[in-house]
Amino acid sequence: MRPTNALTDEEAFAILDLAKTHHPDERLRALHYAILSLFLSTGMRKNELLELKGNSYCEIDGIPGLKIFGKGGKIREIPLTEQSKQALDAYLEMMSKNMVVLTCNA
Repeated sequence: MRPTNALTDEEAFAILDLAKTHHPDERLRALHYAILSLFLSTGMRKNELLELKGNSYCEIDGIPGLKIFGKGGKIREIPLTEQSKQALDAYLEMMSKNMVVLTCNA
């Protein structure tokens, strides 16, 4: 059997810990932590993450989760771990608090 390139639990936790402290901008720390948490806990692909919309984050049978549009336009429902839910909630809350409103001067 061929060995995998999968991260060990210790390596995954080390990456998440680093994401919490690696950048001076707290918004980027929250973004990077949420992204890494979602990748590590759900196994989603990069394009699936990039295609997430506000309504992708929902409850599935009473459990927080994501509706992901995968290959071939198939919709997958993925439950979130408590850690990923907290990371995503923290990022969304931070972005709503720091929302910049752009206006046009006519």
